[in-house]
Amino acid sequence: MPQTDQRQNHIEAPIEPLMRAVPMPIETERLILRPTQTGDGAALAEAVQETWDQLNEWMIWAKDRAGATEEMYESYARENAARFIQRENFAILAFERASGRLIGSTGLHQPDWTLGRCEIGYWVRTSAQGQGYAQEIAHALTVYAFNALQMNTVLIAHAAGNDRSQRIIERLGFAPCGVIPNGIIVPSGALLAEHIYCRTDLNGLPERPVSWPEP
Repeated sequence: MPQTDQRQNHIEAPIEPLMRAVPMPIETERLILRPTQTGDGAALAEAVQETWDQLNEWMIWAKDRAGATEEMYESYARENAARFIQRENFAILAFERASGRLIGSTGLHQPDWTLGRCEIGYWVRTSAQGQGYAQEIAHALTVYAFNALQMNTVLIAHAAGNDRSQRIIERLGFAPCGVIPNGIIVPSGALLAEHIYCRTDLNGLPERPVSWPEP
């Protein structure tokens, strides 16, 4: 798919969320991004355990390492597969094209179909960090949100102190939209400021290959 902005320049009549096309998978130069599905639990649990120390620093859901089991993540994968069908939340996994290995977890969250708004989240497993995968994932979902889902605004947020995430967001040209004091709670129980960034178009986004099937 071309990276040029393919959205309409007006808000059309509302479409029932269940009737919205959400074509998958998304392909990039090195990755295949697809929704969670039955059977993903083992790969997810392995990646989470490998990355636990970093996830436990920032992600509120990463509090109980003993509970981060294959069974728990299999339940997560199935629940989010159902939510994807309902167009309530888009939990997506990123796999390396060459090997099929799970690289990380991402998604388009809290879709507001009336305003045309969603938020990108992501994490990359420890052994795949430092290779540009997080930026590749966030770039692909930005293009996809605007051109496939016809969103008007795409958000990304990070907790105060998460400098690595901040650098990724800034490289993708997202503009600061605001700061919510005490907006994020982390596993330690600390309340941190939530820094929110947004985009309303693809202007200035670096050019990279991104494609998905025609709906």
